[in-house]
Amino acid sequence: MTGSGNYTPGSSATLTATAKTGYVFVCWQDGTTAASRTVTTGAAAVTYTAYFTPNTQQWVDLGLPSGRKWSSTNVGATTAYGVGGYYAWGATATQSSYSSSSGPYYSSSGYTKYNATDGLTTLQPADDIAYQTYGTGAHIPTFEDFEELCAYTTKLATVSIGGRTCVVFVGSNGKCIITPGCGYKTGTSTQGTSAYYWTSTLSYSSTSSAIDAMMTNQNCIFNGTSGEGRGYGFNIRAVKNP
Repeated sequence: MTGSGNYTPGSSATLTATAKTGYVFVCWQDGTTAASRTVTTGAAAVTYTAYFTPNTQQWVDLGLPSGRKWSSTNVGATTAYGVGGYYAWGATATQSSYSSSSGPYYSSSGYTKYNATDGLTTLQPADDIAYQTYGTGAHIPTFEDFEELCAYTTKLATVSIGGRTCVVFVGSNGKCIITPGCGYKTGTSTQGTSAYYWTSTLSYSSTSSAIDAMMTNQNCIFNGTSGEGRGYGFNIRAVKNP
């Protein structure tokens, strides 16, 4: 960052945040998204903090109690603000069309896996696109993982990065990730502009649904009771065990 130093009270100072190679500027601590900004100095010392995030897939330590690291990108994305793939719950490949009653293990008589008979409530590695993509230790976050992310980070106001509205999650150690608003897929259409993610956790009330997480403004919204139909196409963000 350039522009730091000692200034006479009442004078102007221009601060510029420049990302190093492989990173992208996210915002300042007050949510300002312009990398270069001019501020008027006062009598007291003031600190301005610029946040950056890896612009390629990396594991980001946010200082969470569990020690889990979060991917800097959606599964299938090449940048931090990229869309990546849309996946039905339990799918390891994208589809050309999505519906609430479809996806892996769907049959007209009900789902043949992750149901009341087998008692499975969390995706197994064979059905986890994060594990299949990144290998041992990586997985789609559980409902509890998303709860931890939202409880132990500071969520800044949405910022526009790469033409997408993103929610910024800043860890206690100053590192951050962004969740780009890419909507979700039903049929062949994209619906909504918020960030929608599958958790790896089956719905608590219906085996035909799974819990999803929606990131919008400064809020994390979980559809934990009823969930969403397993066949909808949502983005995936991976975590990695310590």
